[in-house]
Amino acid sequence: MVLTLIAFVLTALILAVSPFATPLYATAPVELRQFEIVASNFAERFLQIPQPLATAAVLTLLAATVYLEFFTKMQAGK
Repeated sequence: MVLTLIAFVLTALILAVSPFATPLYATAPVELRQFEIVASNFAERFLQIPQPLATAAVLTLLAATVYLEFFTKMQAGK
């Protein structure tokens, strides 16, 4: 149950903060462009996951966590 609770709290936190989050890179605010972070004269490319896909992935991981915890409890009872 604790694992599910932790997963649920992390899911809620990610979904609540993600649209408003400002990325920090090397403890300095940076500009976020298409697929790169620009800090001073340095640009780093990264994979940008669309918000609907990220939400689906987080919810899938949460469902898998709940299922695995439930399955583990069933096996422990045998």
